[in-house]
Amino acid sequence: MHYYAHHSGGDRNCRDMYREHAWYQAAVDFCHNYDQNCFDPEYNSEPLAFFEPILRRVMSKPRFNDAEQIARYGDETNR
Repeated sequence: MHYYAHHSGGDRNCRDMYREHAWYQAAVDFCHNYDQNCFDPEYNSEPLAFFEPILRRVMSKPRFNDAEQIARYGDETNR
């Protein structure tokens, strides 16, 4: 939220409430180095249509080790 909360009326410094947590600085460093700079409006990304066949292929295969799938349809791995 530090990098975008202030754009929508939020408190960009609300993360400071976790300042004493052991992993606080690691999270701050990760967001600074890898997260916030991933939102570059000038980045030439693929259109959504590019990802549709990939998503359809991945989502068309049931995951039988998925707890929800097992609850709904039973454990297919034992058949």
